[in-house]
Amino acid sequence: MKIYTKLTAIAAASTLAMASQTAWAATSADANASATIVTPIAITTTTNLDFGTVSPSSTLGTVVIANNGTRTKTGGAVLVTGGSSSQAVLSVSGQSGLTYGITLPTSVSLSDGGAHSMTVDTFTTDLKTDGTQSLADGGDTMNVGATLHVAADQAAGSYTNTFTVLVAYN
Repeated sequence: MKIYTKLTAIAAASTLAMASQTAWAATSADANASATIVTPIAITTTTNLDFGTVSPSSTLGTVVIANNGTRTKTGGAVLVTGGSSSQAVLSVSGQSGLTYGITLPTSVSLSDGGAHSMTVDTFTTDLKTDGTQSLADGGDTMNVGATLHVAADQAAGSYTNTFTVLVAYN
């Protein structure tokens, strides 16, 4: 009986040792890593925003260039004929079919290079700015309009400044 108990104890210890070796055995799996690189999104200016020739009056006014290039006025701003005016035209290129967002400026100050300035704001575009614009095959053309604020008796001069339109993939 003593030998039988010893053999049972040895068998049980051996089984436990084998079970613990099985539980501690290492295992592995392979996985692939991959990445897709897309064409970077880019934007270039084709045509600059031009409010044309404007004459001030004794009251303030605005000049609006719509997305389609239509020029209108309010208040004391006088639209002088014979000059040119245009909406800004920008070209967006990148990976066809991807969606992107557009960020327009809130306002920009035009300067005559001296002490005089005018504000441009209410920038608009004919494309979706909510991040759901889908890049067409070959790229998109973006028309940008805005509103120029002309002060009463605005000083004569050539007023300019740069504004930035941002585009980014979603």
